[in-house]
Amino acid sequence: MMNPNIKGLLTEMTVQQEFIKRGFGVSIPLNPSERYDMILDAFGGLFKVQVKTSSDIKSGDGFMIWTQSVHKINGKWDHKRYDPHEVDLFATVHDDKVYVIPYSDIGTQSQLTLRTDSHRTVQANLNRHYAEDYELDNVINRWNKLTCNNAQMLTG
Repeated sequence: MMNPNIKGLLTEMTVQQEFIKRGFGVSIPLNPSERYDMILDAFGGLFKVQVKTSSDIKSGDGFMIWTQSVHKINGKWDHKRYDPHEVDLFATVHDDKVYVIPYSDIGTQSQLTLRTDSHRTVQANLNRHYAEDYELDNVINRWNKLTCNNAQMLTG
């Protein structure tokens, strides 16, 4: 099993690389205690991005990310949710694909499951997030339809 810190670092580097390959600016905070991992310069706006590692779900039809930070402090696990002023976007990597999820799609959930099954029904769409909707190139295609004046719509 890979060291979780190394896995997290590789996930961050992959996300950065994929943004840069597509012509976006990426900046890294000097202070490692910031609640975001990078700033994305895209479509006339700056967006705080929190990168999370993904884990397969037991059913095999998707993967999940934790949408909170977890640290061990004085022998106890400390779980802290992200606030909308701290993070605009979450990003992850799964099966060599980058996924970008707006904070507004996560809400108060402490984790988010992205489904990889293709059986969509109206009822399922009410409760499920499908991975393909959040694949980086699909998100960029939707963003390209927005004007620079509407850049704030990327996060909500």
